[in-house]
Amino acid sequence: MVHLTLLSPTPSGNTCYHVGMAKTQLGARVDEEVAELAKKRAADLGLSIGDYLARLVHDDASGLRARAVDGAARFLAEHQSVFDEAEDAQHAPRGARAA
Repeated sequence: MVHLTLLSPTPSGNTCYHVGMAKTQLGARVDEEVAELAKKRAADLGLSIGDYLARLVHDDASGLRARAVDGAARFLAEHQSVFDEAEDAQHAPRGARAA
Protein backbone atom coordinates (compact mmCIF):
# COMPACT_ATOMS: atom_id res chain seq x y z
CA MET A 1 0.00 0.00 0.00
CA VAL A 2 1.23 3.48 -0.85
CA HIS A 3 0.08 6.60 0.94
CA LEU A 4 -0.65 9.13 -1.77
CA THR A 5 -0.79 12.68 -0.48
CA LEU A 6 -2.60 14.96 -2.84
CA LEU A 7 -1.22 18.44 -2.98
CA SER A 8 -2.50 20.78 -5.64
CA PRO A 9 -0.05 23.61 -6.10
CA THR A 10 -1.22 26.97 -7.34
CA PRO A 11 -2.17 26.77 -11.00
CA SER A 12 0.83 26.72 -13.31
CA GLY A 13 -0.74 26.50 -16.71
CA ASN A 14 -2.49 23.21 -15.99
CA THR A 15 -6.22 23.00 -16.46
CA CYS A 16 -7.87 23.06 -13.07
CA TYR A 17 -11.56 23.00 -12.25
CA HIS A 18 -11.18 25.36 -9.34
CA VAL A 19 -8.69 27.97 -10.50
CA GLY A 20 -8.36 30.69 -7.94
CA MET A 21 -10.02 28.70 -5.17
CA ALA A 22 -8.19 27.67 -2.03
CA LYS A 23 -6.70 24.19 -2.15
CA THR A 24 -7.21 21.50 0.47
CA GLN A 25 -4.78 18.70 1.17
CA LEU A 26 -6.23 15.21 1.10
CA GLY A 27 -4.62 11.89 1.92
CA ALA A 28 -5.50 8.51 0.49
CA ARG A 29 -4.04 5.05 0.81
CA VAL A 30 -3.95 3.15 -2.46
CA ASP A 31 -2.13 0.13 -3.82
CA GLU A 32 1.20 0.85 -5.52
CA GLU A 33 -0.30 -0.14 -8.87
CA VAL A 34 -3.10 2.43 -8.51
CA ALA A 35 -0.62 5.12 -7.45
CA GLU A 36 1.56 4.42 -10.50
CA LEU A 37 -1.44 4.44 -12.82
CA ALA A 38 -2.57 7.78 -11.40
CA LYS A 39 0.91 9.29 -11.76
CA LYS A 40 1.31 8.06 -15.34
CA ARG A 41 -2.16 9.14 -16.44
CA ALA A 42 -1.78 12.57 -14.84
CA ALA A 43 1.58 12.99 -16.59
CA ASP A 44 0.06 11.88 -19.92
CA LEU A 45 -2.57 14.61 -19.54
CA GLY A 46 -0.05 17.21 -18.38
CA LEU A 47 -1.77 17.51 -15.00
CA SER A 48 -0.63 17.27 -11.43
CA ILE A 49 -2.02 14.27 -9.56
CA GLY A 50 -4.23 16.62 -7.56
CA ASP A 51 -5.67 18.22 -10.70
CA TYR A 52 -6.14 14.81 -12.32
CA LEU A 53 -8.03 13.47 -9.30
CA ALA A 54 -10.06 16.69 -9.09
CA ARG A 55 -11.07 16.14 -12.74
CA LEU A 56 -12.09 12.53 -12.03
CA VAL A 57 -14.15 13.53 -8.99
CA HIS A 58 -15.76 16.44 -10.84
CA ASP A 59 -16.67 14.24 -13.81
CA ASP A 60 -18.06 11.55 -11.51
CA ALA A 61 -20.02 13.95 -9.30
CA SER A 62 -21.47 15.84 -12.27
CA GLY A 63 -22.70 12.59 -13.80
CA LEU A 64 -20.48 13.00 -16.88
CA ARG A 65 -18.83 9.61 -16.43
CA ALA A 66 -22.16 7.83 -15.91
CA ARG A 67 -23.66 9.49 -19.00
CA ALA A 68 -20.63 8.50 -21.08
CA VAL A 69 -20.84 4.86 -19.92
CA ASP A 70 -24.60 4.80 -20.54
CA GLY A 71 -24.11 6.26 -24.01
CA ALA A 72 -21.46 3.68 -24.86
CA ALA A 73 -23.72 0.86 -23.61
CA ARG A 74 -26.64 2.13 -25.73
CA PHE A 75 -24.40 2.40 -28.79
CA LEU A 76 -23.13 -1.15 -28.34
CA ALA A 77 -26.64 -2.50 -27.79
CA GLU A 78 -27.97 -0.75 -30.90
CA HIS A 79 -25.11 -1.92 -33.09
CA GLN A 80 -24.26 -5.30 -31.57
CA SER A 81 -25.27 -7.15 -34.75
CA VAL A 82 -22.71 -5.18 -36.77
CA PHE A 83 -19.96 -6.10 -34.31
CA ASP A 84 -21.09 -9.74 -34.31
CA GLU A 85 -21.04 -9.89 -38.11
CA ALA A 86 -17.56 -8.34 -38.26
CA GLU A 87 -16.26 -10.79 -35.67
CA ASP A 88 -17.85 -13.75 -37.48
CA ALA A 89 -16.27 -12.61 -40.76
CA GLN A 90 -12.83 -12.50 -39.13
CA HIS A 91 -13.19 -16.06 -37.86
CA ALA A 92 -14.73 -17.56 -41.01
CA PRO A 93 -12.44 -20.02 -42.83
CA ARG A 94 -10.81 -18.69 -45.99
CA GLY A 95 -12.79 -19.48 -49.09
CA ALA A 96 -16.03 -19.67 -47.11
CA ARG A 97 -16.98 -16.13 -48.01
CA ALA A 98 -19.40 -15.54 -50.87
CA ALA A 99 -17.96 -13.96 -54.00
